Amino acid sequence: NIVLPLIGGVIVDRWGFATSLCLFTSFCLAGQAAVAAACASGSLNGMLVGRAIFGLGGESLSVAQSAFITSWFQDKELAL
Repeated sequence: NIVLPLIGGVIVDRWGFATSLCLFTSFCLAGQAAVAAACASGSLNGMLVGRAIFGLGGESLSVAQSAFITSWFQDKELAL
């Protein structure tokens, strides 16, 4: 996953980490809800779509979390 963290980093830079954290967490939640609904109905294609939606938010979420941690401990020693 090389491309999604790059795109997520651009979104974090433009919109800020608070908004992007909410956006990426919403993608994870929607994807997991889609997987759960597809499991209940027995739809393999629905599960794949749900995992794809979850993947859109999951990798970029770690980028937004790193930006948040860096800003929280801004004037302290931080080893990432």
